[in-house]
Amino acid sequence: MLALLPDALDLLPSIVMIVGRGASLEFANAAGRIALARGNVLSVNRGRVVGATAESDRMWREALDEVMREDACSEASSATPTTRRCVALPAPGEVQPWILALSRGPNTESGPHGLPTATVFANDPDAQASLDPIEMRQLFGLTQTECRVAERIVNARAPRDAAEDEGMSWHTARQHLKSIFGKTQVTSQLELMRRLLGELPGVRRGACGHRE
Repeated sequence: MLALLPDALDLLPSIVMIVGRGASLEFANAAGRIALARGNVLSVNRGRVVGATAESDRMWREALDEVMREDACSEASSATPTTRRCVALPAPGEVQPWILALSRGPNTESGPHGLPTATVFANDPDAQASLDPIEMRQLFGLTQTECRVAERIVNARAPRDAAEDEGMSWHTARQHLKSIFGKTQVTSQLELMRRLLGELPGVRRGACGHRE
């Protein structure tokens, strides 16, 4: 299913990867490819995803091995299935670590010969997109509050999380989101991300200020 949505996944600021047996990299979206090329936390070595340091590599491999275990999804296993795992990998030179969420994915092929995969979602603190409020007012007529809400949606924040971030009620956040959809002429959060990231020339880090 993910293979059918590369364009949509490339719009996300969050890292999305599909990793196979032995940590082989099967897929990475645009944010993932950039982060892996930077290599300060995870990188690719001979087609395999590895940690930048011995400690981060150990933590990464332990989490991956846990969700990729043969008995993780086996009905015959007496152990509690472990199909999901979260791990925080230290990012040298950064205040915040990478938070990785790993989930057992579908096998590469159907039948007994298919190999397991893991889907990996990660948040790179340096990869957050910022939107220029001046451009947003000029192009779409968004208010200052709508700019902040839209920026959080573009950075893959759920509307309820955006409401909490902004100190507003869920009802108020929904009204802002409805107004944003109307002004940008979209009908979904994915369309909003596509439009803002595709049409705003000043998308960059630190462009749209947040309230302290």
